[in-house]
Formats: sequence, structure tokens, C-alpha cells
Amino acid sequence: MSKLSFPLRIQEDERVRGRRLAEALGVSENRLYVELIHDGLLIREQMLYDTAARNSS
Repeated sequence: MSKLSFPLRIQEDERVRGRRLAEALGVSENRLYVELIHDGLLIREQMLYDTAARNSS
């Protein structure tokens, strides 16, 4: 799997929160964002799957 560069535009106060959380967790800020995006995608996919399953019943 290749890695691509993607500029992330977020508000400065959110960036500060991200830096603090990454530091508290002992991970890089980049790693934190990668994990948050990954987890968020999984959650949204599950929500979509659940909605589709309910609508097909």
C-alpha cells in the first residue's frame, strides 16, 4: 500500500487539541490523525451497513 501526502486543513484550536492528545498518548501527531481517520471510516461504514440492513428488513 502506498502512502500519499494529503494536506489537512483544520482550525488552529483543533490542531492544538490534536498535538496535546498525541503527546499524551505518546504518538506523533500524524499517527494520531491516521488512526482517527481510520477509526472514523470504520464507524461510518458500520453505520451505513446497519442502516442498509434495517432498510432491507
